[in-house]
Amino acid sequence: MRRSDFQLQKLLMDTAQQPDIVYLMVTDERGTILAHSGPAKIGDTYGRVVENRARVLRTNPIILRHKLQKFIFVGLDMGPIEVARGVMS
Repeated sequence: MRRSDFQLQKLLMDTAQQPDIVYLMVTDERGTILAHSGPAKIGDTYGRVVENRARVLRTNPIILRHKLQKFIFVGLDMGPIEVARGVMS
């Protein structure tokens, strides 16, 4: 694993410790998981991996030198939002 890959993996694992984040991952254009807050999922294909309890947000693609490179996905725990909606409605 290259140093930059290790740093990205550590960043995802550390950031996913936030209370409302279920997972974070980075994929290539084919959906291959390159980094994931759950390291066992690296190498799997996004779409075949079941991510429970989460609303998935995908960022705009990362494009370098006019070539599609990567996507970032954030799985958010919607429980607190649903509770707040119930209280506020």
